[in-house]
Amino acid sequence: MNQLKDADNMIDTSLLDKWRRDIVQFSPVIKINAKGQNILGHTAPFPKDIPAYAINAFSGVGETVLDPFAGSFTTPIEAIKLGRRGVGIELNKDMFRTAIIRNIQNRLSNLSEQGSWMEYDADFK
Repeated sequence: MNQLKDADNMIDTSLLDKWRRDIVQFSPVIKINAKGQNILGHTAPFPKDIPAYAINAFSGVGETVLDPFAGSFTTPIEAIKLGRRGVGIELNKDMFRTAIIRNIQNRLSNLSEQGSWMEYDADFK
């Protein structure tokens, strides 16, 4: 655990102050449009602030973060943004396809300068 004391792994005090209050306010994730349709396709979306805090608090730069229920892959994407390796597993084929098409390609294209890449089972149909 001493390697987490490196300067690269120190948590910014503004982030700590945000979480040291009794109630933490996040921007909501809007999944239902005016027509009552779930526009995200996921039943339980959450703000990226939640995995960002957990990743910062419980892992170090260069470590691997696993999300075994990846859904829209918010946690692995945040891990990559924070200098970790992000691994996500999603068994729901429809959710996986949605994440690949709608989320991952768009979100990871912004991370290409960090050497991010994605691998998935090409036989997944």
